[in-house]
Amino acid sequence: MQFTKENKLFITYLKDKSTYKDALLKAFLILLILNMNIYSDEISVETFTLTFHVSKTAVVNGNQYPRKLDDKGWIIFMPGLEIAYQFNIKNHFLAIDGYKVMLGNYSDSRAQHSGYLQFGPRWIFNITKKLDINLGIGPLFFFRKSWREFDNYSGNAVLKEKYGYEYIIFIFGDIDIRYKINKNLKIVWGIIPAIPYSIANTLGIVYEF
Repeated sequence: MQFTKENKLFITYLKDKSTYKDALLKAFLILLILNMNIYSDEISVETFTLTFHVSKTAVVNGNQYPRKLDDKGWIIFMPGLEIAYQFNIKNHFLAIDGYKVMLGNYSDSRAQHSGYLQFGPRWIFNITKKLDINLGIGPLFFFRKSWREFDNYSGNAVLKEKYGYEYIIFIFGDIDIRYKINKNLKIVWGIIPAIPYSIANTLGIVYEF
């Protein structure tokens, strides 16, 4: 990789009188930021389709899910949208292909308002000239309107609760399978593996500019 103006500034920075640990931390942060040679941006809009529960814990009260597609609630429909912005980069020292911020807003299995906000790196694997797989991971803030209004719910040991909402922050990943229609547009099928509870699916479009 050729040295850019920012790389040279970084090398000069390492020659200062910082402590060893301090220099390592700052070196990592500076490389992470300065090596972002942005070459394109993407905006995507996806709608939630079917969600598949994958554990018995998730369907204990599945017969009460209002939008279930089977008697026990293994398959449900959760209406909602995900809006995202991704900026793609090149020559990153961690082989990262981009960064993406996502905002999801939907109605969960019990028809309660739910959503999430996530930001993290992306890795893109080109399968063919038109087909690619976009993998991501990063911190996610999840929230939902509390289920305490339901008689058979006594709380969740993992989720915190405030202002009538349950929430949690954790590391989360997702998979986008994208097919290029033309120079700017792609169809995207999103897979959100909320293991060990469910696997959600989305379908939408990506506009690259």
